[in-house]
Amino acid sequence: MRSIDAMLVWTPKHPHTESDESAGMVKVVTVNTDDNAFICSAGACDIGWDAMSDADRFKHLHQLAEDMIADDNIPREDVYAELDKVEGFRASFK
Repeated sequence: MRSIDAMLVWTPKHPHTESDESAGMVKVVTVNTDDNAFICSAGACDIGWDAMSDADRFKHLHQLAEDMIADDNIPREDVYAELDKVEGFRASFK
C-alpha cells in the first residue's frame, strides 16, 4: 500500500476499553475500509495527508507508532508488522 493511501486504525488497551474485542489491536487499511471495529484512526483520513511528502508521512507514521506503543499499550511487533504493509516504510529509517 502506498503511504498516501495508508490509514491506521486501532483501539487502545486501557481499563475502559478492556471489554472491546479490538482492544490492543492495530491495522493498516485505506479510507475505503468497512472495518468499524476500531475507535481511533489516523493517516489518510487526516486533513492535509495527501499534501505531505512521503518522507513527512513516514515521520508521522513513525511518531504515531511510538505513541500507540507508549500510550495505548499496542504491542510494538504488532504496530510495525502492520506498518510494514506501507511501501517504503522500513526503508525510510535507514
